[in-house]
Amino acid sequence: MERVEWWPFLISRGRRTPFRTVVVPDLPGADGLEPVLLDAAGGKPTPEGQLRFRVVERSDADDLALVFRVIRPDPVEAGEQRGPLYDAHSRPIYLIEGVLRTLPAVASDGGPRPWVPQGALRTAHEHNVPAFQRFWQTDRYDLTPVRSKALTFPANASAERAQWSVSPPFRVRAGRPAKPDPPPPPPPAAGSRRGRLLLWWGALLVLAVVLAFALSG
Repeated sequence: MERVEWWPFLISRGRRTPFRTVVVPDLPGADGLEPVLLDAAGGKPTPEGQLRFRVVERSDADDLALVFRVIRPDPVEAGEQRGPLYDAHSRPIYLIEGVLRTLPAVASDGGPRPWVPQGALRTAHEHNVPAFQRFWQTDRYDLTPVRSKALTFPANASAERAQWSVSPPFRVRAGRPAKPDPPPPPPPAAGSRRGRLLLWWGALLVLAVVLAFALSG
């Protein structure tokens, strides 16, 4: 039976820490995926029963299909007794959480359609809770993101019933190589240094002659 792998991810912010990727898929070619998720996933809060779908087009790796939602976190899951959660500027805290899967380079059926196995988001949320609690309690931007493992479902699994909001594809720009630093200027030749010293001595000699002439007059 054919099976499909879905990888959980999570984006949020802390009391003082700006938005960052808290959980990132540990799939092959995941290098550089954290900023891509920050740019591709997000938007306004999703109403109950709505899911957001977006394709990420990558020139150097397989494309990705993102299924996610933007919701308020449960304060208890963040390790708090009271809620809802707000940051230091009284802005509400949201979770951008979902799952993604890789797509073939060429889709023979006209392109990917919004679809996610039933229960995939619930399972991903359960996996993400400890990572979010750790992130919220430490409130550190340099905290290393948690690497998520794949959730495997049959390719013909029942689909999650949802109202879909489809965003335009997000195209990842190929990274440009860093511009090399210009080479340092070559050291002056020995002859040129000797010439400059002679000029300085000549100038000082002329100045001494002028001063002597002025004082004698």
